[in-house]
Amino acid sequence: VVAVSLKKKTFPNYDMVETELGSVRADLRLFEILDQVANAAPVSVEDFYLFGHSKGGQFVSRMVLAHFDRIIAAAAGGPGHYITSDPNTSFPNGTKTPPFAPDLDPLKFAVLVRSRLAIVLGENELERRIEAANNFMGDVQTYAEQNNIPSRVEFFWVRGGGHFGRSNWPTASAFLFRDLAR
Repeated sequence: VVAVSLKKKTFPNYDMVETELGSVRADLRLFEILDQVANAAPVSVEDFYLFGHSKGGQFVSRMVLAHFDRIIAAAAGGPGHYITSDPNTSFPNGTKTPPFAPDLDPLKFAVLVRSRLAIVLGENELERRIEAANNFMGDVQTYAEQNNIPSRVEFFWVRGGGHFGRSNWPTASAFLFRDLAR
């Protein structure tokens, strides 16, 4: 388990897989950290599971879109914003390649729809987060149906949960590691 804390001062837009203030892009920084782990221990970091909460949850879905080939499964707990399938809206809000990250071209919403991604929300979450999650799940379903592709994106309610990572962790963990339990 690698737990990364991206400080707002150093990575002000970490939830967007973006760079600002001359810092390293947060997705690339995460890969640097994983490489350091692999150099220190006999583990493979070529692909991995990913969980994030709130802004970290926003980071998760953007990582899945941008680096789907490295993510085994991902869970986003309580994100407030989501990617849309709109190819005319620039990443990190849509799939249009951003000028700050031309290496992310092409960004395909289809890979996000096909990815093992869980959206995990507490039933006592803020109304605007619930609405944003419902809109995202509707966008995923519509995209899947219109493009005749199966969706692997799942939505989970956490009974009694609110906007705290610790209430969402058990549900996210069960989703992430359910294949290992079989």
